Amino acid sequence: MLTPSASAEAPRRRRGKLVRLVLAGSAALALPAHLAWQRHSQANLSLDDGTVMDKDPAELEEDAAFFHRVLYEADPSDPDYSELQMPSWVREASSLDEFEEGLAAAESSAPPVVRYPNPTSYSMEDVADASRRFSNTFGLFVYDNEADTFLFMYSNKHNWVSGNAKLSGSFQNFAFMLRRSFPERFCGKECDEFAVGIGSGDYPHLSAACLANFPHTSDACPEALAPVLQFGSVFRHAEILPNMIAMPMPEAHNLHCFKSWILNGGTAVCNAWLPKEYGLEFEDLAPQVVWRGTDFGYLTHITSDSLRIPYFHLDILDKIEEAGEEVADADDKTAAGTQAMRASYDHLLPRWKGVVLTAEAEQEAAQKARKLREEGGDDAEVEEAVPWADIKFTGPSVADKHPAAYDKFAEYGVPAIGARMSLDDLAQRRYQIDLGGGGGTTWSGTIQKMALPSLLFHHLTPTKDYVHDHFTPWVHYVPVAAGLSDLKEKYEWAEAHPGAAAAIAAKGSELMRRLGTVEGFGEMFEQDFTEPLRRVLGAYRPVKETHPGMEWKEALEASAPGEFRTHRICS
Repeated sequence: MLTPSASAEAPRRRRGKLVRLVLAGSAALALPAHLAWQRHSQANLSLDDGTVMDKDPAELEEDAAFFHRVLYEADPSDPDYSELQMPSWVREASSLDEFEEGLAAAESSAPPVVRYPNPTSYSMEDVADASRRFSNTFGLFVYDNEADTFLFMYSNKHNWVSGNAKLSGSFQNFAFMLRRSFPERFCGKECDEFAVGIGSGDYPHLSAACLANFPHTSDACPEALAPVLQFGSVFRHAEILPNMIAMPMPEAHNLHCFKSWILNGGTAVCNAWLPKEYGLEFEDLAPQVVWRGTDFGYLTHITSDSLRIPYFHLDILDKIEEAGEEVADADDKTAAGTQAMRASYDHLLPRWKGVVLTAEAEQEAAQKARKLREEGGDDAEVEEAVPWADIKFTGPSVADKHPAAYDKFAEYGVPAIGARMSLDDLAQRRYQIDLGGGGGTTWSGTIQKMALPSLLFHHLTPTKDYVHDHFTPWVHYVPVAAGLSDLKEKYEWAEAHPGAAAAIAAKGSELMRRLGTVEGFGEMFEQDFTEPLRRVLGAYRPVKETHPGMEWKEALEASAPGEFRTHRICS
């Protein structure tokens, strides 16, 4: 039998009247500070109409628990993240043939990708209102029909941040792609103006008001009516921003390839998506979970109060001293250092969690090899005692961490830095993992690793990319929780069921080969760009309908006096 993880029932999600929370205090859950409150018998809440009501703090706690599930970190047993749980057709398969039948059925029953399926009509004012839901990396994309040009407008209330470089680049490419894809809609004075919100950066930067009130709306965080095209990662749970539409990320494998598709007239796929044959068999690959990448942040504005990088003195030396452990030699240092890091595990960023798992795996493998030698095992047996995980950084990149700190971690049994590995090197390992970075995803890493002959353990975080919707869990990859709490368990399942693991790996590689063909990429382009944009264009109500006799600039100024300024970006 293909045995599953145990599951537990999670708290029911609440839906109710929209309110603005006005409480503050110490956290009842491990949540960011802006969601903290004191436990009182009653809680004052200010409604959008200005009236005040009392609310049971239990409901506030349920709101916060909902926030924790959808914006912070999922538990493998959480129904909101059902992908993490092993489906019945996997759990109940008694043979490889039966598993492959279930795999084929699950693949054929996967729903098609449909973005923005139920468009709601919206106006220029709605686009301006959407800006209030963000703190930065959001702009108004406007077609000025009088001048027959596209304008990028940014709110004076938003700081101009480094992530806006991605936003500006997205505007430039999107303007070109939109005109080429819908020339009949952008024809100068004979056509109407058009406006839509666009975002970019690693992930959507919600305003403090929206984060503090989640999942409710308020005057400071209005209900989302206008669509927002997000050129970057989006929240996995659509109810956070219901009208947000995932667009290709602004880098070589994604937005640039979509633009290239248009330039080539839909006849050629860019090199980044072309399939590569590695000539390797799944069963011949080294049985390790491998990852290489940078020591980077993770959903910083959401998890900064809950997850962090480790600090050598705080997480190793201080903990060893508190435990009163004797550290006499290198073996003592290794054991004590790893135990200390395990004590901090829940507070660490996912990539550092992977480093801790690797340190533990290396110790387990060393102990196994030592025992084999003591029992007279031959060299081949000893060489097979490899760590199950090899998750390491390629080098330091976090500004506030001096490279010497990595040497200190390594001295205490936590070697965070590993040798650089090419895709050909990674392909030699049986299992890959796409650990999320700044935006919670890897952008290009997922599609590169799924194309390898290995099985992908897909890091399921609060965010996702447009391309993830083309993948089906347990068909093209095996999902793992954001905190990696189930990674070793799923590795052991895969090792115990090599036929099933190989079949999933093959499905993932097969899908990537198809998306690298003219037919496959063309279908993805239609689903992820052409069709959703056609719906957005059709949903927009021009100013002549909403404000007869006014020009679009007048309507925008009346809605948001002096708020938006035009940035000149060649389109």
